[in-house]
Amino acid sequence: MTKIILRMLLLLVPALLTAQKEKITFVGDLFGSNSVIEITTENNWDTTRVTYFKKQWDVVINQGTAEIKMVHSHIDKFRGNWGGIGIGLNNFFSTPFNSELPPDAEYLNLIAGKSVEVALNLFRQNIRLQQHRNNIGLVTGVGLTLSNYRFNQYETRLGRDAAGQTCEIPLAEDRIAMKNKLLVRTITVPLLFEYQSPNKYKSSLYINAGIYGGLNFSSHVKVKYSDNNGVKKEKFREDFNINPFKYGAMVRTGNKWINLYASYDMSMLFKKGHGAPEIYPWSVGIMLASF
Repeated sequence: MTKIILRMLLLLVPALLTAQKEKITFVGDLFGSNSVIEITTENNWDTTRVTYFKKQWDVVINQGTAEIKMVHSHIDKFRGNWGGIGIGLNNFFSTPFNSELPPDAEYLNLIAGKSVEVALNLFRQNIRLQQHRNNIGLVTGVGLTLSNYRFNQYETRLGRDAAGQTCEIPLAEDRIAMKNKLLVRTITVPLLFEYQSPNKYKSSLYINAGIYGGLNFSSHVKVKYSDNNGVKKEKFREDFNINPFKYGAMVRTGNKWINLYASYDMSMLFKKGHGAPEIYPWSVGIMLASF
């Protein structure tokens, strides 16, 4: 295509040599489409700029000869928003947008204000969707999420019975529990569609939304209690029949410095048919220093 346009410019050179100091527009059926060519003579009368679609060439006339130079206009790369350090709050849905758990899942009720999520998103990849602008694109990457689920039930803890089914396990009678929580570590990979408000500054507002997949690679229950020997902490490391893979939907908005996000797991936290109730994690939070 570039070679064809250069040949076209050479055919226009005789007209350029005799052109007056004005803007000339040609409209025609070029290359199977209705095309517009603009020719503008610069102040020094020796340089003429030819515009075809979004590309431009300078034709420099010097002593009866013509030199054609392509004008390179710099377009910033699309830079999506994913990286950063985030903190949020977790909770469960038993059904969409219903946080009330069934009676057999009361031991999984959370202390909402203390069920904290920490996200560290380090790697980001941008996919630009526009040819001549840079405010719409796709964003993917990799992030590490630590989800703390702080239970309000202190007499029991999460565990598995002899048959391997998820259940609640009573604590010893001489122990007075002070903290009971589940920690799940997850590798998250999103695919988000992002729109940024056109802005010459890098702090423009944006919104992105899409899906994500995750790998729950580690989990443990931590119980803090006191007994006759003082205050102690104990960790129980197992998978508790937690689904190894998860997927969900996410939306984020903000600017370069402050960002809000919300996510909803469309997959259950625990494997179906292994004793645990059907619950779906969700979170809302703030991401700082997005990059």
